[in-house]
Amino acid sequence: MKPSCFLVIVLITGLLTARAAVLDKNRDRDPETAHGCPNNVLECSLHCETEGFAYGTCTGPIFQQECRCFAS
Repeated sequence: MKPSCFLVIVLITGLLTARAAVLDKNRDRDPETAHGCPNNVLECSLHCETEGFAYGTCTGPIFQQECRCFAS
């Protein structure tokens, strides 16, 4: 592979990563129901365990995920 082709691939990858970071900051999440979703499923699970549930997981559309708790 030519070095110039490699550099173009690295540049495109970097631009896509930067765009994903901007999209992540602009997500419309409600802090009262998100509890770390979608980036931190562990925070969601710990929140549910402190509320007396067995576990929790992130559910919903990618830009509006909420933490849902389950008994078993």
